[in-house]
Amino acid sequence: MKHLLTLKDVKREEIFDIYNTADKLVENSGEYADFLKNKVIGLYFQKVSTRSRFAFESGIYRLGGNAIYFKTSELQLSRGESIFHTAKALSCYLDALVIRALSHQDVEDFANFGSIPVINSMSGMYIPIVALNIGYTVRKLKGELDNLNFVYVGDGYNTCHSLMLFCSLIGINLTVITPKDYEPNPEVVENCKEFCKKSGANLKVTNDLNAVEGADVIVTDVWVSIGMEDEKEKRRKDFKGYTVNSELVKKTGKEDVLIFHPMPLRIGEEICSDVRDRLVINEYTKNLMYVSQSILVNIFSKEEE
Repeated sequence: MKHLLTLKDVKREEIFDIYNTADKLVENSGEYADFLKNKVIGLYFQKVSTRSRFAFESGIYRLGGNAIYFKTSELQLSRGESIFHTAKALSCYLDALVIRALSHQDVEDFANFGSIPVINSMSGMYIPIVALNIGYTVRKLKGELDNLNFVYVGDGYNTCHSLMLFCSLIGINLTVITPKDYEPNPEVVENCKEFCKKSGANLKVTNDLNAVEGADVIVTDVWVSIGMEDEKEKRRKDFKGYTVNSELVKKTGKEDVLIFHPMPLRIGEEICSDVRDRLVINEYTKNLMYVSQSILVNIFSKEEE
């Protein structure tokens, strides 16, 4: 694994390598205290972030590396320079690039035109780190990922796409429930169906909220992502009824349902206050740093082989 752009290009065993390394980082972070010594990692964030930025920045320092955070306004990109030349230049100064982009094509272009590993922290199409961290946190809390049923409720956007890829690769049954006209990208659905044939997972896409029955894990996300502010009122109207609340959780028929939201959340929209106590927030947030570190460890370990 040279890059982490999307989970389409990641093997099942590589996901468990990331999880095993994350376990080691949790148990004995000192073992990796100098792993990134003399390494400089760029954090290029076109979108604002709290958790992703600090998970990577803090994680890099704790591995003995150095992090440089920058925005488009601080680059010649803001004055019309191409990604081609920017990627070439950054490859001269950095050992890896973590990018949070509006367009997934930007992520692909930095990987294709540069010569250093690129990690997709978020793009308009995929957010692989969120799916990996949800899986890791569920594994820690449930003890396994086998025989679990995941349900995603909300917008069929980047979190949904990456969760679909994760579940279809690992072999987890996933039901995606969205309002009409907000279903996931058909091409991603087809990719996942191919992975399901190999892993034995079942993938269902529906608008029916009753399909939440049997869920062990419920995942949701914001209704209005960055860059969609002009659609805010329409989306709030279209998503009405797709709030994760106690009534929806009751339909699962399970007493120990885990609820995830990658944050930031809006109580009363994606999540109702009556299920706030079921939200897995602290564990998810803490684990995000270990998973981010583990991705870097695994990428640089492969480079050295």
